[in-house]
Amino acid sequence: MEQEYNLDEIDKRILTFLKKDAKISLKVIAEEVGKTETTVRRRIKTLEDKGVISRYTIQVNLPSKEKKIKAFLRIDPDISKTRDIAKKLSGFSEVEHLFFMSGECGIWVRANFIDIPHLDRFLEQYVGKIEGIKRVINCIILNEYQKEFTEKI
Repeated sequence: MEQEYNLDEIDKRILTFLKKDAKISLKVIAEEVGKTETTVRRRIKTLEDKGVISRYTIQVNLPSKEKKIKAFLRIDPDISKTRDIAKKLSGFSEVEHLFFMSGECGIWVRANFIDIPHLDRFLEQYVGKIEGIKRVINCIILNEYQKEFTEKI
């Protein structure tokens, strides 16, 4: 249940640690913020209950030889088929993220491939056969930069 909640400096520091490493021990956080483990545990539980923390996640870094090519696929769907297209795309192991975009942007897919021929086969054998897709533009990611969680909460 999401409710309004005012964060104090301790909450902000706890969130900073969790954002950087969701598996960090409560003991380490407690030492860093100058509180007991019990206090940190209680504060995290409150942050979860208030909807400030909605989930914990991981960042997957596959071995470089497995999935070298990362790409965004911009898909222009027949508007009446958008949900069906998204459902079919989400079933492919190559698809990491799928976004519905506003305006004329359509659907954006973030996907990983072993190599260029793998991307080509994926587009031709799978994406190209999904009913309702009018056009696909693929954009290969050349570099990826991770934004550190340093902005003020």
